[in-house]
Amino acid sequence: MRGRYVIVGSATYVSEEQHAAPLFHDIYRNNESICPNPRSPLEDCTLHIVSISTGHVTDRRRFRCDKIYLSHNQGVYLYGSTLAVLSVQQQTIHIFRISSDGMFIDLRSIGRYVSVPGSFGYFNSISDTLLTVFELLLCNFICF
Repeated sequence: MRGRYVIVGSATYVSEEQHAAPLFHDIYRNNESICPNPRSPLEDCTLHIVSISTGHVTDRRRFRCDKIYLSHNQGVYLYGSTLAVLSVQQQTIHIFRISSDGMFIDLRSIGRYVSVPGSFGYFNSISDTLLTVFELLLCNFICF
């Protein structure tokens, strides 16, 4: 996988025109969301995975009405095949794995709640789930 794909970020400002303005629930998805202001306008951000050999986009993830700092890698971090994206507006860290065929694979989102695909109610049923010491410490640190 090394050297076969490039991750490209693009962003455009969210329109403030009345016919195209975002809805309240697009901007405030949880009670941790930040109030938009003129110094930090909302954007529609998209991350693209592009094949270097063919130039085709193999996958993309869109973040609507969000604020992700793409410049100087302030909001996008890559370590091996793991990609972390910091959403400033929604106060959430999205973690993806980049597959060998150039696709985003959702691993988890860390925000007000830690969501793990395929394990609904992960933290609501701690007594039913065996957690490692690290997971318990992480849960206590994030949740409380």
